[in-house]
Amino acid sequence: MVSNYRESRKHLRRKVTDTFVVNRENICQIFNLSSGGVSFGCTVSSKIPQTLTVDIVDNTGVHLFDIPLKKVWLNTSKQMETSSMYEVVLGAKFGRKLSHEEQVAIDKILESF
Repeated sequence: MVSNYRESRKHLRRKVTDTFVVNRENICQIFNLSSGGVSFGCTVSSKIPQTLTVDIVDNTGVHLFDIPLKKVWLNTSKQMETSSMYEVVLGAKFGRKLSHEEQVAIDKILESF
């Protein structure tokens, strides 16, 4: 049987390592990143609002400050089928169009993977 399902993502996602989302409540590890958004896991469960502002940093020195995100989906460790060290895993899209400098920084992170 051949599936007619075709992924309709607007932006190509890349798996990244050593890249983090940081805000006042958490430091979370990014799993996937694209020009349109991000998915990440947090080891501490806290209430995550529908919109939040984060910094994105990686180990090569790329830093993006005050990036607004809009939550698209969220899973807690109780909802995940496998055990995980992450209490919360979520996907979010960027809350506004990225500036040229921000897009260059995201591209730099993506190019390293």
